[in-house]
Amino acid sequence: VKFKHPGIITHPILTFTLDLLWQRLVIGYFLSGQLMTLFNFVMFILAGCYLNNPAMETPVTTTLLLVARLLVYIVGMGRLLWWHTLQMYKAVANNDVWRCRKFLGPIGVGFIIPKYLQRGTERIGLLLTMDMLGMLAFEPLIHCISPDQILQVHCEAWTEPMSFAYGVLLVLGIFLYLLLVLELGHVSIELSQFRVLCGSAAKQILLCLGVVSVVIFSFALAITALTFTVPQPEIDEGSHGYGWSHEWEDTGTILTTLMQMALGLMPLSEVHGMVEHSPLLFVIVAIFMLLVYTFFFNLLVSQFCGVQASLAKDVTGYARLARGDIIVGVLKEVKMSRWQSFVRSLELEKRIDFEVGDLGLAGGIKTEEPALDHPVTQDQIRRFGGQTDPSLPWPEKLTKETGLESMIQRTIQHSLQKMLGKKGALSETDSSSQHSSSRDSRGEYKSQ
Repeated sequence: VKFKHPGIITHPILTFTLDLLWQRLVIGYFLSGQLMTLFNFVMFILAGCYLNNPAMETPVTTTLLLVARLLVYIVGMGRLLWWHTLQMYKAVANNDVWRCRKFLGPIGVGFIIPKYLQRGTERIGLLLTMDMLGMLAFEPLIHCISPDQILQVHCEAWTEPMSFAYGVLLVLGIFLYLLLVLELGHVSIELSQFRVLCGSAAKQILLCLGVVSVVIFSFALAITALTFTVPQPEIDEGSHGYGWSHEWEDTGTILTTLMQMALGLMPLSEVHGMVEHSPLLFVIVAIFMLLVYTFFFNLLVSQFCGVQASLAKDVTGYARLARGDIIVGVLKEVKMSRWQSFVRSLELEKRIDFEVGDLGLAGGIKTEEPALDHPVTQDQIRRFGGQTDPSLPWPEKLTKETGLESMIQRTIQHSLQKMLGKKGALSETDSSSQHSSSRDSRGEYKSQ
């Protein structure tokens, strides 16, 4: 997990070990934390999107809004604040931090970053904590407290800038909470694989948008230098749509117009008038659209295909790495008594049953699988006859020379020799009779 190698973690031994830890120890801690996050997310949605609706403003809904926001700040924000404070204290106490020091001229500026923030979930949780602290600072129920009416959502003390800031923080908090809730996908390896693919695709999208933003800014500066060539016709007050002069009058409006063009939010019919007013501006805009649509967006599609092809082989490994990261994080927080209980539940001191009544060795874990998954034509368990007294010498191992096949071959050869030996004796008797019958008249044998 530390070295982020997707090939090693898919080894059968590591896969079995991680699945064992996940199913018997980690999944309980993981689900309890995620269900609490899901509950806080539901309270956050109710308090920020439904109960504060002016059309539903009644004494009952105002009371429910107060209860929901108390749960959001006390349970949700308090839980996150306590967790990150504790982790930062442990990181500093154990020197488990990255130290960064920058020099601004003669002045040195240094800061530390706890290493637990290297996990994406922890960074999102810290951002959500800071977001909710900002929401608490702009909370209307706090600013609208008065002696006449304690529970108020809208009042003069809660100004328009405060309302805008609270709305921005609320929208950001919804997306951050949603990212935390999506961690539930690690329950299934298939869902985790899909998260890996989506994360890789999101990186490519951000890179493409970054490059397109640079192109938009560059073309906006170039068009700003040409605005003096664009005539500024008068626009009727009742006209709708894009006014020609308003689209290209300054850098800000030019940036907005180019962003609309890049995202396809501006109809192309609005560009046709450029030919009459400024052909050079039309050429620049045409080059911009050709560059964005034909090059960068097609390049993004090809990047998607390349990422999918490169991750297809190792996507399971990356999914197991993400789960392994969660397992390592949970094991750091597990109490020793719970770990000892888990080890005792494995019953490693008991001997394993190979079959019913066939006891094997201790120190292992018995698992079952379909017989056709890994067919074995040769028994991997070698059995030796005799007593099991430890003081007796261990039987000699079967080698290739003393193996079963060699024994069969020697038996066959011995049988053939015995058969050939009997036939040889019979042939010698026949040959001796022939020699005796072939004597000559002088009583001597003839050479055969």
